[in-house]
Amino acid sequence: MDITAAPVASNVIIIGEAIIGGVIRGSYVYENVDENPEGASVYLWYLDNTPIAGPEGSIIDLRVKHEYEGRSLVFSVTPVASSGEIGQHIQHGDRDRFEALE
Repeated sequence: MDITAAPVASNVIIIGEAIIGGVIRGSYVYENVDENPEGASVYLWYLDNTPIAGPEGSIIDLRVKHEYEGRSLVFSVTPVASSGEIGQHIQHGDRDRFEALE
């Protein structure tokens, strides 16, 4: 039986300046001990612990909207290897109370 290792996402952070109309980005390091390259990893943004609906909530970049100000914002990633293995869902929310700059 051939068993391959699941990929791992580490150092998950949110980068960028919180300017209304600007873009912030979820960032992470993809690792796989079997050296399988990254496939279609799954991204998800949360606003006050609720997934942001639509395509904007499932891409690595997020455009900052006025309604995000004063709310909790979290980025998450589920790493996926090109060979099909799926890793553990990891999230990071260093913007506990998101203060968008105007």
